[in-house]
Amino acid sequence: MVEKCLFCVDLRPATLTLAVLGMVSNFLAAIARPGADEGLGVSIFLTVFYLLAALLCFCGFYGVQKGKFKLVKAFAILYWAYAVTLLLSIVLQTTLLSLTVSDDCSKVDDCSEEIRLVIAFVITATFWWLLQFHFCLVVWSYYKRMASQQEYQEILDSA
Repeated sequence: MVEKCLFCVDLRPATLTLAVLGMVSNFLAAIARPGADEGLGVSIFLTVFYLLAALLCFCGFYGVQKGKFKLVKAFAILYWAYAVTLLLSIVLQTTLLSLTVSDDCSKVDDCSEEIRLVIAFVITATFWWLLQFHFCLVVWSYYKRMASQQEYQEILDSA
């Protein structure tokens, strides 16, 4: 587990910040969905999905503020699900982009620009995923700290 977020920020304010950023970004994604490119069913599904994600981020915020570790756990699980989904998306997008570039390169003599594009995507996406993975560890570490403090308090109360 980690002791600090980005080597300098305590876990509590980092978790609060991540919860607020998640709450705002998911809420904005829910209300700013352009419905022209997708069917009505997909648009409704994504709106509900983003609103539920915003609600779980709010649970994380409220849980940190009020010391309710089970709410922070729900937020941590959401963040882990996001990181896994992001990783799968990056792998899929890299595969599709590579196949497209490979197909295009067979038709032209010089495809160095396309290859640089794939490399830039892989580097950028990998960096983004590693950052999100670190944030997952931050939220999970804070949850584990809260849970152990709660267990310790219950032991003291029962003695």
